[in-house]
Amino acid sequence: MIGDVSRRQLTDEVWGEDWVGYARTLNVHVYRLRQKLEDEPAAPRYIETVRSYGYRFVARALHRMGNRTG
Repeated sequence: MIGDVSRRQLTDEVWGEDWVGYARTLNVHVYRLRQKLEDEPAAPRYIETVRSYGYRFVARALHRMGNRTG
């Protein structure tokens, strides 16, 4: 596991601390990442939601993804 990241940490790193936008913007971007990365986006293994906090990036799943062939 890489670790838990708060929604605030993500928005600050991606758009800057002064960013003012819709709360759903981050959700939409994570949704799109899951569509591209996950075999089953509805049951994510690489980017998990941490309720009332943010997201968890799972390294063991990412490691397996790097070992894919084809």
